[in-house]
Amino acid sequence: MLLKLRLILLALLLLALGAPLRAAPHVSCIYPSGGQRGTTVTVTLTGSELAGLTGFYTSGKGLTATIQPGKDAATRAVQIAVAGDSPLGIQQIRFHDINGLSNSRYFTVGAYPEVIEKEP
Repeated sequence: MLLKLRLILLALLLLALGAPLRAAPHVSCIYPSGGQRGTTVTVTLTGSELAGLTGFYTSGKGLTATIQPGKDAATRAVQIAVAGDSPLGIQQIRFHDINGLSNSRYFTVGAYPEVIEKEP
């Protein structure tokens, strides 16, 4: 009985060591957080576990994303194309990798160009 228990514990330990758990991506910030209809915006994602991003999900219509190559786990550049007929307003966006889906963030589709303020 004791030998059987030891073998079970050893098997569980080897299983736990053989398959390390990895965290899903986490997006803390998207900048800029919006884009004009009919344009492509390059946004910077800041967060953790971003090195292995493979895809994009949106709750709305008219947004597609191209994830730029990069190995940095804390920042990542993404090009978001906003279709000309995309509905105006806020859309929920998420990114994913092999470990799961990121938290949701918001992206605003506007009728006017995004203007990044420059300090004098």
